Amino acid sequence: MHSTAERRLQEERATLTRFDNELKELERVIKNKKQAAANAELEITKLQHDMQALAKESTTIKNFISNLERQYEWISEEMESAILSPA
Repeated sequence: MHSTAERRLQEERATLTRFDNELKELERVIKNKKQAAANAELEITKLQHDMQALAKESTTIKNFISNLERQYEWISEEMESAILSPA
């Protein structure tokens, strides 16, 4: 009877050890997934910032070109002739 109880106790300990190892592995996977998600969020934020900067730069360039076209009439004339008779 004692040896049966001892064997059963060892089996239960082995089962608990497997469960403990499985839980540790799942915790590691969760930690890695959370880190990947945080990295992705950071990259999204960076890309959004880059897009905003490019949009601002595009607006600045368009305004600069418009000002040049108003200052120098020949620019508009060249643009029109390029559109009407492409090379």
